Amino acid sequence: MARETEVKFPVKNFDEIRKKLKRIRAKRVGGGLEEVWFFDRRNKKLAKHNMQLRVKEWRIRPKTVSTMTLKTPCKKSGTKYKEMKEEE
Repeated sequence: MARETEVKFPVKNFDEIRKKLKRIRAKRVGGGLEEVWFFDRRNKKLAKHNMQLRVKEWRIRPKTVSTMTLKTPCKKSGTKYKEMKEEE
């Protein structure tokens, strides 16, 4: 089971970020359309246990790739970032 640490940064100016990435010669390595669905029981059993069941579908021409992921909480690590165990 993989461990995922999610770090999000607020971005106010995408053009400035693109300029900085270009300056350091960063290359875009992915892209395409993505659809994400979250599932739970009617009684929200997963959410009550801080769990997520997610299906993602990427349409990257010419193919479509789908994954189903179950995310469960990790033990507290003392970090300010969100950490979950991830099973695909």
